[in-house]
Amino acid sequence: ALKAALESAGLGTDAIDYFDFYSCFPVAVSNAIEAIGLAADDPRGLTITGGLPYFGGPGNNYSMHALAEMVQKLRQRPGSLGLVAANGGFLSKYAVGLYSTMPASFTAFDEAPLADAMRAHTLEGLAEAPTGTGVIETYTLNYDRSGSANTAIAVGRVDATGERFLARNKPDDMESCQTMRDADPIGRQVRLHAAEGFTTFDFQRDN
Repeated sequence: ALKAALESAGLGTDAIDYFDFYSCFPVAVSNAIEAIGLAADDPRGLTITGGLPYFGGPGNNYSMHALAEMVQKLRQRPGSLGLVAANGGFLSKYAVGLYSTMPASFTAFDEAPLADAMRAHTLEGLAEAPTGTGVIETYTLNYDRSGSANTAIAVGRVDATGERFLARNKPDDMESCQTMRDADPIGRQVRLHAAEGFTTFDFQRDN
């Protein structure tokens, strides 16, 4: 969506003076800037409001406030350009707007080719009851009120089939939580166990 918006306007990111990326979670920002080749420390900044976590806008309505602020910024610098990117759902309902004080002819955007390109992507298969070994591709930790990690969740790829797996540590396996907390486990191999509708994992001792 970001690339299509820029292409339809005939602009590159170097032409944009102000950005505001919807920032409910860090992944919403990192995915967006990676898609269009912006660095996290771009000197122009990635928000004009301070970002959703700090600005305190209400849920998806946050981007309306970004639009209002963008109008103020552009009026202060006639001829400048701004990009506002808004997210909805699980990065599944994305909106991108380019704004300026300079008038331009309006051309309706044809979403059909973009939708077709998205549908053409092959979704990774999810293993229902994976066993054997797999490699972690991403993970998260859940902490209790005392600040201790008590649940480790891993998403990765099963070595034997290439399918994706979703697994958690066994309830009595705090060692896996400790391992994930102490060092980044991405790329590490784990053993997978499927039983009673759940998939659990633990780290191989030889890693």
